[in-house]
Amino acid sequence: MTNSLILGMPLTTQIPVKCYPFARLLTALIAGIIVEWYLDLELKAILGFSIILLCLAFLSASLSVFKKFSSAWARGLIVLLIFVCTGMATTWQQNALHSSEWYGKTYSSNDELLATIKEPFVEKSDSYKALAEINAVFANGQWCSATGSILVYLQKGFSKSALEYGSQIIFNKSLQPIKNSGNPATFDYTRYCLFQGITAQVFLSNNDYYIMSAKNTKTFQKLLFNLRNQALQVLKENILSEKELGIAEALLIGYRNDLDKEVERVINKMPLWKPGKQNGSAVAVYFNLPVTFVNTEEE
Repeated sequence: MTNSLILGMPLTTQIPVKCYPFARLLTALIAGIIVEWYLDLELKAILGFSIILLCLAFLSASLSVFKKFSSAWARGLIVLLIFVCTGMATTWQQNALHSSEWYGKTYSSNDELLATIKEPFVEKSDSYKALAEINAVFANGQWCSATGSILVYLQKGFSKSALEYGSQIIFNKSLQPIKNSGNPATFDYTRYCLFQGITAQVFLSNNDYYIMSAKNTKTFQKLLFNLRNQALQVLKENILSEKELGIAEALLIGYRNDLDKEVERVINKMPLWKPGKQNGSAVAVYFNLPVTFVNTEEE
């Protein structure tokens, strides 16, 4: 008769974490990414700490068997900290601001910039928006190779037909920082853009840029954009309802711009919201706003 029957209750089966060491290592790696992302520590400090940990790991390997057994927890901690440092170093390296060729290291206000449009322009409420990649900065009388991504906004009312994916433009309008809405409780759009490698934005009219004759395109990427445009054209020809068209675009090819416009329109029509209050003071409130699309047209 088993102990579980004698006690009158079943024994719960527990899976020890040590059976899955990769889970602990992955957690340590993620912790390093988060720490570096928010603290932005210098690479020298990360490497210095990593060297100390590696030295401790080599020293622990030379201990006697008894001491190795008694200090197993310390060796495990050292391994986890090494993975934390790995996550921190990887995040530091992926941060666009730390690149030696980042345009911000040589760029100053009103310097000319050479940029490549990296995607088709998307229509917004009062402008057209696209992602662009900085290729060079004209500083100190010469063109310097540079990298970095920015958001380009073209004023509505001006022609954008000459600009498309791969177009290269030169402009000397000052770059603007990407700012949040001002409410500290809202979505941190600045940090989100930085995570995508986007560090600035610029607002252009037709007279603010010059289009180069050469284009900088990638054949496969251009093919994907062409296929997406053809799919969008087919959907627009066969689906007359704007609501259904936006849903079909989002579900079939992941194109959400038309769907986002409809959501934006509905939210803008809502009455003014009353702020949440605590002890008589307005406070930030997080909530999800579900939007349901219903076909009200009669078949």
